[in-house]
Amino acid sequence: ILTDGEPGILIGRRGKVVSAISAALQKKVRVVKDDGDVKRMISDMLTPARLSGINSYFSDGAEKVKVRINPADKNRLYLDVNTLQKAISLWMGKTVEVVFE
Repeated sequence: ILTDGEPGILIGRRGKVVSAISAALQKKVRVVKDDGDVKRMISDMLTPARLSGINSYFSDGAEKVKVRINPADKNRLYLDVNTLQKAISLWMGKTVEVVFE
């Protein structure tokens, strides 16, 4: 869940609110603050996996983004790579490629 407000409100005291949302959706939920800092937000989405870097490049006349994750952290992601790519792409409005390097 992306929020531009205070994430603590969505998390709730002792995580009660986020736990209730997670139970209702029957999925793990992560709350990330949308503060405009792309690197920090993507890093927060990936935690506990470590972000190695983010690169923007142009291909076929469109800007694309490559999100690089430390290969040692491949098994530490909470989401599969395809879901993560879709989530970041929707948020950024650009094509995103997640790679391990």
